[in-house]
Amino acid sequence: MSRIPSSTRVVTRVVLLLALATPLRDAAGAPGPKRDERDVLREASSVASAVMSPFCPGRTLSACPSPRAGEWRVDIRNWVAAGVPREQIVQRLQARTPEINLTSDRNPLYGWIAPALALLAMSGLVLGVGRRLLRHGRRAGSATPIDRLPDLATGTTSVLDPTGADATRAAYAELLDDELRRE
Repeated sequence: MSRIPSSTRVVTRVVLLLALATPLRDAAGAPGPKRDERDVLREASSVASAVMSPFCPGRTLSACPSPRAGEWRVDIRNWVAAGVPREQIVQRLQARTPEINLTSDRNPLYGWIAPALALLAMSGLVLGVGRRLLRHGRRAGSATPIDRLPDLATGTTSVLDPTGADATRAAYAELLDDELRRE
């Protein structure tokens, strides 16, 4: 059995200690590798766009021009750079103003209510206009049809023979022909 030189044992022990210390350092919350600045800005912008501003009602933190909203955006950027999870950032901001709901959680049903109401109104309008036109058409249909023309000579209404043998119909046809010839 060969004996390992002491310098090799020291190096082996140092490597083992470093291997064991790395997970302990990460668990203790020591800063890990730096995140890319673009990723930090992108994530911070995403968080600021999702959180409603208590300083500008109806606007998100990213859209609010208030100087205090600017301070909150800087805090968000610092927390994202430090590796704080998104949910915890929102909780920290909500803890600053517990009386105001900072989340933009709107009911997803609101997205379809306005189009549904517009569709319902347009359907009602089309149905109403259609019924009115049909009712008006029935009244027009009850007017004197062509085969029930008044007899001008006697002052009565006669039913014309559809074959054309009726004298009244022939008289009207002759009058029509005269009018057409004049033009």
